[in-house]
Amino acid sequence: MISARETQIGIGVRGGVPESVLGWAVRNGSCNGTGQRIGPASAYPPIEIDSIGEGEAETVIFRRIETDVQYAAEVFDQPDGAGTVQACADLVPSE
Repeated sequence: MISARETQIGIGVRGGVPESVLGWAVRNGSCNGTGQRIGPASAYPPIEIDSIGEGEAETVIFRRIETDVQYAAEVFDQPDGAGTVQACADLVPSE
């Protein structure tokens, strides 16, 4: 169960390089200008891409993410969340 001070975040990738492993992180801001990562790098498990180029991962951040603040999810070419940004998506809260 997720408490009022935690946020569950999931990410999915399609069109990835089959059998690759990617890193990801959620940051303050938008894809036009991201800021500080939300939570430690260790909070983001790698995205393991399968044989057809799809993968997903999820995590729980021990911080409440405010719905009136912009956030973006970035996907990196390195599983540790370093390297080059391969994709970015502005986040929208689920209802």
